Amino acid sequence: MWPFTKTSPKLPSDVIDTYVNAYTEALFGTYHIYQPVTLINSNVETKAPIPMMYGTQTEVGNGNLTINSLIPIFVLKMIDDIGDQSDAETVVGYLVDGILTFSGIGNLTKLRHLKWAALGASEEAVGLLTKQGLRVVLGGVEFTSGALGFFANFVECNANDEFCKNVKNFIMLLQLATLSVTAVDTVASLALKTSAKRIVENVGGATETEIIQNVKNRLKTLHPNESDALLQEVSSTIYRTSIVLNSGLPVFTIIAVVKKLINIRKFVLRAEYTEEVMKNFINYCKNELKITDDILTEDLLVIANRNAKPISAIDLPKQANYYINEVLKRGFPAGISSKANYKSFCNGSKNYVIETLGDLDDEFIYFEDKFEFFVKGSSVRAPRTTGDPNINNVELPEWRAGDIETDIMLDENNYRLFIQKMDNYVESLKKSRKIEKDQYYKLKEHLNPNGDFITYQFFELLPSGSTDFTTGYRNTCKQYTSFPADKIDFAIVKKNKIISVSTGNYAREVRGGKIVGKYDMKPKLPYIE
Repeated sequence: MWPFTKTSPKLPSDVIDTYVNAYTEALFGTYHIYQPVTLINSNVETKAPIPMMYGTQTEVGNGNLTINSLIPIFVLKMIDDIGDQSDAETVVGYLVDGILTFSGIGNLTKLRHLKWAALGASEEAVGLLTKQGLRVVLGGVEFTSGALGFFANFVECNANDEFCKNVKNFIMLLQLATLSVTAVDTVASLALKTSAKRIVENVGGATETEIIQNVKNRLKTLHPNESDALLQEVSSTIYRTSIVLNSGLPVFTIIAVVKKLINIRKFVLRAEYTEEVMKNFINYCKNELKITDDILTEDLLVIANRNAKPISAIDLPKQANYYINEVLKRGFPAGISSKANYKSFCNGSKNYVIETLGDLDDEFIYFEDKFEFFVKGSSVRAPRTTGDPNINNVELPEWRAGDIETDIMLDENNYRLFIQKMDNYVESLKKSRKIEKDQYYKLKEHLNPNGDFITYQFFELLPSGSTDFTTGYRNTCKQYTSFPADKIDFAIVKKNKIISVSTGNYAREVRGGKIVGKYDMKPKLPYIE
């Protein structure tokens, strides 16, 4: 191989003068077929889009040309040789695969290409997307000029904002997906649908309306001056991407996942939950309740098979229906009389946790905007009594809610930091002799940095004013609920513990804080303000 150098031969000056208006000086040399090469003047029409990465650009010649691409020479040869659309689509798929494999999403801060449009002349001929004016259609989901403009001007993310980072990743993958002109089984489109689903999972929700509203609310915090109409459109687009490109796992796969999760949690699959019973329940959730979140369906089946407090196969569909068509629609859990009362419960308990932790030690003030609060457990699946409000007149489950539980969620990094700061605080209590020796060791037992949650039982041992933290929490909340004080519980829970589940040809990660313990991840009801 002979690379270009300053001493390499050049054309005679008279030849250059003759063709100066026809040619521009460029790099040349001999290359191995796998040698990555850069392109100049790459804004030319080709049979396939050419990926280009923004970054530090090298000026060439008179300064009008820049180098910002890195492509194996054999790919260029293939692009030059191909004569039909299917071959071109394959080549572009290889390009996307290579970018994702060798560069990594994190290294591509921006990426552009020559065409949004695929190679076909008509929309019917396009596998993944088309461009009609300023309209992009991706797998049946339309990205209007307004939505694309919003994505193009999306804000930078706070390092701890998981939602924002998920949206940024979605935008990057959307750009990469436009390089691919075969349909939805390429690396880019598979990654895009996964990214959209993670946005949906991050905000939570079990129905289309709730999910879209939750996405919109989060986007509004990042773009407070953006119009509600555009945020609604963008939120709907993200949701539709997760649905159209990811219609959920097959029923048999969900059953396999449920069995594995039951085994991981050391539960025993009850005899009444036969394959046929589980299949019928899953189809009921998908088709009748319109539940789009497979993890919610899985969790319902898993908690039904707990060793303690199992749920019968007859009552489980009723509990799922109660959650979807009563609790979510009315907006408050069992044991609370109205949405206004629930708002008071949320504000009172949230303020107590944040303010009391801050009073204990200024170090805990950091977590004020990191906590996420949800009510979970039986109070979102069943009424406390037959006298509970039934605004939507649904069939009541036989089950009765025994308590009201709040999960106070932290992402993995902040959860570890919380454990560390709490451990330091407990050490300070010991040094100042504010706790007894036995109390100190009991507190330390709960502070496992590799654990998944800290329950109210830890906080019962933690002094707070004239009482303990848990008693103060319960006294704050009891005025807003009919549950007795000792049935008002809470925990600090780590989000995003991942359990890998592989079944047949399907493999995915179960995300969102699945814990082998007493607190269910889903169903859940977010706090309101």
